[in-house]
Amino acid sequence: MDTTDTASGHGLFTDFGTLPSVSGSNVAFVGVYSGGRGLYVELAGAGGSLMPLLNTGDPLFGSTVSNITLGSTGFDNNTLAVAYTLADGRSGIATTSVPEPASVGLLLVGAGIILRRRRQD
Repeated sequence: MDTTDTASGHGLFTDFGTLPSVSGSNVAFVGVYSGGRGLYVELAGAGGSLMPLLNTGDPLFGSTVSNITLGSTGFDNNTLAVAYTLADGRSGIATTSVPEPASVGLLLVGAGIILRRRRQD
């Protein structure tokens, strides 16, 4: 990733806020863009699929995200830990599972089959 890449729905990345964290061939990072920052995972290494996970302004736990940080060891065995601050002043650490690249492909194929079936009905 570099500043010529696009943060999905937010324009170009302008900076990368914290050190990336690696699990196998997947890389998690905080990308900064005009007006905010987001947590992203690049599946299958450089040139792989970029998956946005959480952005400032997103709803979380009944409030909205105002800040996101990631430690260099926050991504292990496809479990990602991220520190967050919410607009209502609460803060904490949340974890989520990141799907394997093969799983993402299977989900997309499954969604395509379902969509085709619905169109035929």
